[in-house]
Amino acid sequence: AKAQGSVVKSPVVLTVGANGGLAELALQRWNDSVKPPGLAPFGGSVSDELVTSDGVHVAGRGRVGWQWGEPEQPEGEFFNYRVMEATHRA
Repeated sequence: AKAQGSVVKSPVVLTVGANGGLAELALQRWNDSVKPPGLAPFGGSVSDELVTSDGVHVAGRGRVGWQWGEPEQPEGEFFNYRVMEATHRA
């Protein structure tokens, strides 16, 4: 099967926290739910990290959603997460 369409380039903005880990990301993402469908602000934040027993750092807690960075951001958030345990396999 083949798919045809156009590619839209959209920058991704990464914010690094004081600890050197990812704090936030923001981008324009295609949203079929808006009328008319189109690119919309999307992003997420990392509010805590989890360190595995062998020292690997992962995003431990955060949230993601639409309208990131906009006044409507609280209504657009649809996923909050907390990682309780992680295992690193080399």
